[in-house]
Amino acid sequence: MKRIGLLLLLLVLALPAGIIFAQEQIETIDTLTVDLLPDFDETSVLVLITGMLPAGTPLPATVSLPLPEGSDFNVVARIDAADGRMKDDIEFSINNGEVTFTTPDLQFRLEYYYPYSANGSQRTFSYNWVSDESVNQLNMNVQQPSASSSLSTNPASVDVFTGEDGFTYYVLPAKAIAANQSYAVEVTYTMDREELSVSSSAPSITDVQTTGFSPAESTSNNIDWPIILAAAGVVLVILGLIVWQLSSSRGKSRARKPRPVRQVETKSDSQYCHICGQPILGTDKFCRECGTARKTL
Repeated sequence: MKRIGLLLLLLVLALPAGIIFAQEQIETIDTLTVDLLPDFDETSVLVLITGMLPAGTPLPATVSLPLPEGSDFNVVARIDAADGRMKDDIEFSINNGEVTFTTPDLQFRLEYYYPYSANGSQRTFSYNWVSDESVNQLNMNVQQPSASSSLSTNPASVDVFTGEDGFTYYVLPAKAIAANQSYAVEVTYTMDREELSVSSSAPSITDVQTTGFSPAESTSNNIDWPIILAAAGVVLVILGLIVWQLSSSRGKSRARKPRPVRQVETKSDSQYCHICGQPILGTDKFCRECGTARKTL
């Protein structure tokens, strides 16, 4: 029973190491805004995905977002709740068409470039959102390039407005998207001249506080700390049991034998010589004083 009790105690002490530091994969995103910016600063579509996790989500949280085939990853960042700035100091990995990252904030941003098709001055592209996570509200907007005079979308936009940055935006219908449900949009526009929007007076869209590392370095150096810590907890349990077992075995093998009692001659064990009266010790056969043979009682 003592052994079972010790095992349970070690498990209780070791398991929190894996539980506290492990982050569960989220299943729901509260709001997600996808901004499609064709011919903004490259001859492709700049995709800006800004998300907000549901209030009360345990942080840090792990999020996985789709990365379409043929896209060119740019950055993933958290949006600091304190100052509202984007910071790319979070761990992430790219595998099987997904970007997986862990964020200590409810808001995040993913940016990548997506190719389009060009036929003379005409540009077309299709964008399809599908994810393992459900989205309570998916917003999708298309920015018209500054060098374009016409743009159309399918589904049709529900609103067209000019933003504070001077660009024209087409707002598509907002929808709630279940996990693995598709939301596709097709965009067609004509370029009046070969010019990127960033060359105009519009301010830069991105606002990321970098930390001095490239995305490739971050991906290759990404360490899965929750798994390592959980494994370390299991190792500690095993080592504790081994040490306890060894100490128990040694205690049994070192059981001491009783020491032999040494016989010490004392005067209380002696007799007295019947001639001279001197004491005769218990092992003497003759008196040490006069040599008289000891009397046997």
